[in-house]
Amino acid sequence: MPALNGFFDLMATVTVFAGLYCLWLAFGALARWAGLTRMQALGAAVLFGLFMR
Repeated sequence: MPALNGFFDLMATVTVFAGLYCLWLAFGALARWAGLTRMQALGAAVLFGLFMR
């Protein structure tokens, strides 16, 4: 049933985006706690990820 398949694709997409949004909110809270802007915290996380590889 193609229509049902599309529905499941939509639900999977919505679930992924909701998860990413929750991570974004948690990230913002962590950045505020550390006294950084979200972009500074994002840059620090990217650098940390590069160096820890």
